Amino acid sequence: MDKIDLVLIMSVNPGFGGQSFIPGALTKLREARAKIDAWMQAGGQEIVLQVDGGVKIDNIAEIRRAGADTFVAGAAIFGKPDYAGIITSMREQIAIGEQINPGVPWCAGYTPVAEDDVSIALKSGNFGTPDFFIKAFG
Repeated sequence: MDKIDLVLIMSVNPGFGGQSFIPGALTKLREARAKIDAWMQAGGQEIVLQVDGGVKIDNIAEIRRAGADTFVAGAAIFGKPDYAGIITSMREQIAIGEQINPGVPWCAGYTPVAEDDVSIALKSGNFGTPDFFIKAFG
């Protein structure tokens, strides 16, 4: 774990944009978050938990609740008439996801360590790194 900076959970089958979120990714996110949190509590470095695929306004709260702190969104934003409105709605849903389960450290009362603790990465292509990040808190 000391060599890891970021864990990426793919929540679609790689290949093309606009796919539906695979619900089984939520279990993978919870498991990865538990391992990351245990590592950090033992004195390990911070590790980003990113999810890529099918992230939308209607599921981003649940994805956040499962432990993701960085979200890659492509089709949910690009090609829509109001990018800013969608990103604002995603940020609102992320905040809701943090408040729903107060027994989980990254939910209710969660305070980001840094202003870029939770990000929405916007991806215009089908592969590669996101084009840029939008800070969910900042």
